[in-house]
Amino acid sequence: MARTEGKNGTVPFKMFENMPSVIDKKMLTDAILDQFPKSIEERKILCEEGIDFTKITVLQLECKSILTIEYLWPLINLKELILSDNLIEEIEGLDLLVHLIRLDLSFNNIEDIKGLDKLEKLEDLSLFANKIIKLKNMEKLVNLQLFSVGNNLLCDFNNVLYLKQFKKLRCLNLEENPISKENFFELHTIAVLPNLMYLNYSLVTEEKKSLSKGIFHLEYEEALNEIYDNEQQEIKEKEQKQITDYYKVFSDVKTQGLEFPGLTDMKKELYVEYKAKLKNLVDTLMKLEMDVIEQVEEFNRIFKYAISEIINKYIQRIQKLQTILRDYEQQFSEQFEEFCRTCIEHFDKQRLVNVEEDMEIFLISPQKLQSLARECHDRRLTIINKREKITIERLRDWLNDITSRIYSEEIDRNRKRINEIICFKDYYEKEGYSFLFIGDEETDYDDDEKSSSSSVNGN
Repeated sequence: MARTEGKNGTVPFKMFENMPSVIDKKMLTDAILDQFPKSIEERKILCEEGIDFTKITVLQLECKSILTIEYLWPLINLKELILSDNLIEEIEGLDLLVHLIRLDLSFNNIEDIKGLDKLEKLEDLSLFANKIIKLKNMEKLVNLQLFSVGNNLLCDFNNVLYLKQFKKLRCLNLEENPISKENFFELHTIAVLPNLMYLNYSLVTEEKKSLSKGIFHLEYEEALNEIYDNEQQEIKEKEQKQITDYYKVFSDVKTQGLEFPGLTDMKKELYVEYKAKLKNLVDTLMKLEMDVIEQVEEFNRIFKYAISEIINKYIQRIQKLQTILRDYEQQFSEQFEEFCRTCIEHFDKQRLVNVEEDMEIFLISPQKLQSLARECHDRRLTIINKREKITIERLRDWLNDITSRIYSEEIDRNRKRINEIICFKDYYEKEGYSFLFIGDEETDYDDDEKSSSSSVNGN
């Protein structure tokens, strides 16, 4: 007998026709076919060819007597998952459903909230009618807008304070929890969560917001800050106490000459294990650096090819323009020579008066005029060719310079990273050895450890 979440509905018991089950391929296939009714022939074809689970965005599995959430990994693009009215006790198997927007786990047997760390896109979460005592492990749900956790066992108002971190939360259902029966629960909750639009299916009016803000907001803001400060202080004190106790034990061993059975052997084993893990870490860092080198080299190769293509096309364009200039120069020179011949012929026939003396010399000596014209033509061609050569050389020099600089910078960066990794290894190897062994009078270590010891003592 299925139950749906209602405004005042409670669920005294649930009945299931089948024995407890887990999600498998057959259950998924049947559920998907039920969601999208097909003819008998179409269903038969789908069953034979198989369903492409990656295209499914909505899945309804209510009232299936499901005990364990499994086999949902093929539904990588699922956005809405309905698992209400089942026997689920733990939230699990959802890590790959990173596109999930709505999740309904109402009417189950869930006691602890967990397994939601990967669902950062989740906007609608229903845990109505379960056995939840405390709200926790929801920090990653930064997009949560609708949250229903009514008909559970929440009795501490700190659960409401916990919801203050969800800035996008607009609709909240906490009805039928012990906490909802406390005096001024509604005004308390509105004061702590001023962005709420609906609380327990009722609209949060401006009048309620104003009243709650005036009476409770400052009180609970201060209480929340005090709780947070106390928690942080407790964590710091606990960590400091652990560190102090840890160092005190080894200090007593070194200063008072205390000996614990097997302590030296234990320290040796710890050091060997420490070195092995440090080596694995260094090997991983080196491998990652090699991967980076390969990627950068591939990028540089592609960049060099692309920029070379651009430069070559630009050079071709320049050469084409220079060829056009040379053609124009040739045409100008030919026309100028023709003009000179015409002037000379006209001078021979007409013997113009009032001609400048310098000009008359050229008209009397046509060979000198033609020689001067050719000399000017050669000079202009030389200038055109020189400009073309200089431009092309500069472009190629720039190309060689930028590719060489990129290659050189990558080599320097790689050497720096490798040197940092080596220094990191040496430093923490000495730190580990110093922490465990400095102060021991006589120990039988291998040669490598002895050399490390002398190096550390020397420093």
